[in-house]
Amino acid sequence: MKNIPLTTLRQMLVPVADLGASTRAMGIASVGGLLITMLIMPRLCNQIGADAVVVVCGACWIGMGAIGLQRFAAREIGAPAPT
Repeated sequence: MKNIPLTTLRQMLVPVADLGASTRAMGIASVGGLLITMLIMPRLCNQIGADAVVVVCGACWIGMGAIGLQRFAAREIGAPAPT
């Protein structure tokens, strides 16, 4: 489900000439992040434990959601987005 709003935002905010490059960059970032995560995760679980890893990942996920909400909620009501 995350791809629908992301694709909509990308189509609205990125110029048509740069849309292909933007899509490729997003794919590279997504696959690259997944690869790095898969390489780091076993070592991280051994060092701090699986429970702590889940808590840290959850906190990062909630933090990124809060940043996105703060950044994009202002656009919905017409206020300028914070920089």
